[in-house]
Amino acid sequence: MATKFWANPTLEPKRAHRWLLNLNAGTGLDDYIIKRVDKPSFTVGQSEHMFFGHSFYYPGTVKWQPISLTIVDPVQPDASMALYQALKNSGYRPPTEMDGLPGEAHGLHTVSKAESTSVFSDKIFLKQFAPINGVDQLIEVWELSNPWLKDVKFGGLDYGSDAIVEVTLTIVYDFAKLEKPAGI
Repeated sequence: MATKFWANPTLEPKRAHRWLLNLNAGTGLDDYIIKRVDKPSFTVGQSEHMFFGHSFYYPGTVKWQPISLTIVDPVQPDASMALYQALKNSGYRPPTEMDGLPGEAHGLHTVSKAESTSVFSDKIFLKQFAPINGVDQLIEVWELSNPWLKDVKFGGLDYGSDAIVEVTLTIVYDFAKLEKPAGI
């Protein structure tokens, strides 16, 4: 017999507004400026095998999809400048800086995975909370491994608006793990 969920006052759904995303203190992007984030998602590929006029399908590789997040851009600390610095920390150099940076042969340098993932200290944590016995408690933790910035859109400006400037980020990662804290 189905549980009468409407009669259970302790049953609580997960809410979309109880979460924190920990990027990395070194990025200059504090948790409080993050307005919205996608939870991780994956797709399982498939392989087809044909035999005597029939198709049979088998699961293939797992591909983790990029996440998107929106942040507000405060004046201080300047999120746009922090993201531009993150790009430079990933190995990017504008053409005007190509000659003579210390330690680089002829000023040549390019974006690398090692430098890109180090921007986030090789991990990002998305934590979700829920009220348990009247107190918000951690109920799940997503750990995204080897994340790096794929897209940054610095928002738009409009003389006819007094809205807050938002920056949209797309972050790619190798894989994710979901953990439930002990006792939950």
